[in-house]
Amino acid sequence: MHVIVAGGGRVGSQTATHLVDQGHSVTVVESHEPTADRIPESDRIEVVLGDVISPEILERTPMERAAVFAALTGDTNANVAACYMAQTGPGSIRTVMRIGSDDEREYDDHDAIDAVVFPEAVGAENATNQILRS
Repeated sequence: MHVIVAGGGRVGSQTATHLVDQGHSVTVVESHEPTADRIPESDRIEVVLGDVISPEILERTPMERAAVFAALTGDTNANVAACYMAQTGPGSIRTVMRIGSDDEREYDDHDAIDAVVFPEAVGAENATNQILRS
């Protein structure tokens, strides 16, 4: 499966690495060149430098072969816009969007967003499980 990940920071690059480890290919779109340069090199990870909500940049991504578009930047508004843009592209694509706070879970009900992730909540749950582990 091919996945497009918007955002190459901690969450995006870790997600891309996990996907590649599981046999998938990934295109990471990152606007900040120093951040893009830190994305692990792999023959299964392609990096596109640019703003994910720019139509010109989205045209440079292989949307037609992607099964999932994951907007994982630290900017919730950019993530919403990117998911809407991905949904208007060719074919049917599943969208996953990162939110920055628990207050933003209402995005789960938007037409262009199939799933919402809140990394801090997942991290806290994992930490709690490790703390309480006997």
